Amino acid sequence: MMRKFGVIIGLIVILGFFIITLNSSIFTSNPTGNTVVDAIEKTGRNVTKVVYSEGVKGGVVVFFKKSTGNVGESVAAGYVKKTLWGWEWSWGGEHTDGASEGFSSQYFPYAKGTPFPLLFGEIKDPLIKYIKVSEKDSTNVREAKIVGKGTELLWFTFLNKTEGPDFTITGLSGEGTILYSQSINTDRKSSAQTVPRNS
Repeated sequence: MMRKFGVIIGLIVILGFFIITLNSSIFTSNPTGNTVVDAIEKTGRNVTKVVYSEGVKGGVVVFFKKSTGNVGESVAAGYVKKTLWGWEWSWGGEHTDGASEGFSSQYFPYAKGTPFPLLFGEIKDPLIKYIKVSEKDSTNVREAKIVGKGTELLWFTFLNKTEGPDFTITGLSGEGTILYSQSINTDRKSSAQTVPRNS
């Protein structure tokens, strides 16, 4: 009787080991990959170029260009977490914003288990050297981080979940002259078109 019990326990342990090592999707909400890009592409996103990766607790936030088929590319970002089974896409999004001038913007709200909220976008005018984000009715002004090279420049800043919903995003020259200003209401998840400010 004890011998049968031991055999059963042994089989359960072996079966459990094989399930874990086979990287079964039972244990993860998304397929995992050996690399960050592999994990992103396993969700159906076609990464054309990684612009920047910011290391955060539990993984990375990746800023990348994504193929949109015949239309071209969109600007995308997302949180990819490190798991026991590899890298796993957690949450993110993308945008194309050919109508705006100066820079684009997108907001990711607070999501449990991610480093968000996040504001990010693409810099379209090379004269922009600084992006500043200010909260309405607050003296809180933060300078966004600008990443990338050449004509592929992106900006981003992490926010506190208590901030918002109204922000003003300003693009400035190297001398501190305001070149563009944009207002965004994160509750409505829409932003006003960027309008150049006369200097």
